[in-house]
Amino acid sequence: MGDEGIGRGAHLVGSLNVPDAEAAFRLAADALGERLARFPDGETGARREWVGAQMAAFLGLPDLELVPPAAGSYPPTPQLRLAAGAQPADLEIGDLGIADAALASFRVFRRLQAEGVLPGRARFQVGVPSPLAFLATRVAPESRGALAGPYLRALRAELGRIFEAVPAALLAIQWELPVEVGMIEGVFDPAFVGGTAGLPAQVARLVDLVPEPAEVGLHFCYGDAGGRPFIRPTSLRVQVDLLRGALSAAGRKLTWAHLAVPAGCASPAFFAPLADLAAFDGELFLGLIDADAPGGAEDAIRQARAYRADFGVATSCGLGRRGAGTLRAVLEAHCVHAA
Repeated sequence: MGDEGIGRGAHLVGSLNVPDAEAAFRLAADALGERLARFPDGETGARREWVGAQMAAFLGLPDLELVPPAAGSYPPTPQLRLAAGAQPADLEIGDLGIADAALASFRVFRRLQAEGVLPGRARFQVGVPSPLAFLATRVAPESRGALAGPYLRALRAELGRIFEAVPAALLAIQWELPVEVGMIEGVFDPAFVGGTAGLPAQVARLVDLVPEPAEVGLHFCYGDAGGRPFIRPTSLRVQVDLLRGALSAAGRKLTWAHLAVPAGCASPAFFAPLADLAAFDGELFLGLIDADAPGGAEDAIRQARAYRADFGVATSCGLGRRGAGTLRAVLEAHCVHAA
């Protein structure tokens, strides 16, 4: 790959604008093949709405009601509120849909692996929004603290089903953390978690929920609603500091980290915080491939390599809401820049 070679391969954040899991696996295998260590199922169908797909588990519960979004909410969607007189301890949340979707896709993954479509060494990647992702965007501010415990119990149950059904040696869990990043950036209100100081420890606890030898990664993000991030950061500082804090608190090894580089943000100053990740020996992926202009990553790669030589490439966010006709060009850009 010449001077642009990186040496850490490519990473797909998760969502792809394709009809189903089989189409996602086949597209990724055809475009990236051995350059990709982990294959997501494209997060198709209702999961294109990310945590919005989980709302079905809540809408029929008598202890909850749906209310208009709070002023300034991102995204501006209706939110859940604990009904008058309801007790959080009595709240029984059903399946969130995460495990059902993962297990259905895993059956497709194994069939395609057996047929030789997917590499034999590949792992099945499951993207899981952090608990704060749902609580901060789909729950009214006054009910977030009350619903935190019931929601975490439901999420643990989803993970338990996945861990039971998918062999750990084939599994890769990716925690998705746009709300944690947004809280530090002042976009989301961190009051219900006691402020931002405890966020690194919370992320570390998520890492530790995944048993070895399953892999675990972190996806830092600035959102993609309407094809745009919720803000355009001036550097990687927030992401790097949150990653370092989580690494120092986690009890197990973090397999990989994905840092977002929203379109138009790349500059030498933007990448300077990478110098503080010298001790991180996991796989690092930089989301510097612009989904709207995938052929223009060379300058960003050169700027980033001034601070860290070994990283792989990705987009800043998923591709589930991007035009289906653009996917091939975006994936080919991954291929060009992944060793």
